[in-house]
Amino acid sequence: MDSSTEPDGELVRRAREGSAPALRVLLERHETALKGFLDRRLPAGLRRKVAPEDILQEVYLVATGRLAEFEDRGDGAFRAWLMRIAEFKLREAVRAYLGTRKRADVREVSRGGRPDTSAFHADSPSPSEVAQGNEMRDAAAKAMSTLPADYREILHLVQVEGLTLKVAAERMGRSHEATKKLYGRALARFATLLGQK
Repeated sequence: MDSSTEPDGELVRRAREGSAPALRVLLERHETALKGFLDRRLPAGLRRKVAPEDILQEVYLVATGRLAEFEDRGDGAFRAWLMRIAEFKLREAVRAYLGTRKRADVREVSRGGRPDTSAFHADSPSPSEVAQGNEMRDAAAKAMSTLPADYREILHLVQVEGLTLKVAAERMGRSHEATKKLYGRALARFATLLGQK
């Protein structure tokens, strides 16, 4: 069966077994939907600091690292799972860039002039999400340390420094296409190592 026609569940199974092509097909299959979701939800004031593509790369990193935790509940389950990760990473980006800004006096609203806050979801992660994040960070650091140097470099440039693949390619002295392939291989290897933790 051609990978492009395989169901998500089968691709997930093969990706968990270390198949980089299966992982690539799986992520590329849902890329348009994820980009559209992030593009629609990213606040205009944040776009100068972070692009939807930057958040998408973080979604991929989390998804590959936590692939073993995905529970296949039928058609559309994998896309829904990716969307939840995207929502979380988007909220994280908004908190990081907008939440630290000091509020201007003009933004202050009296108690009677603001909506009932019980209608909003909490912006902060739960204690269990914090614990999972710490555990994931430690496992990611261990996995990173065992990657080849060029894999570590591309992941660092994109995930830590926040560069786009185009800028990362220029920094590494590679073509954009070669850098995209390197990044895909690095993500797949990183995911495999995380799965062995």
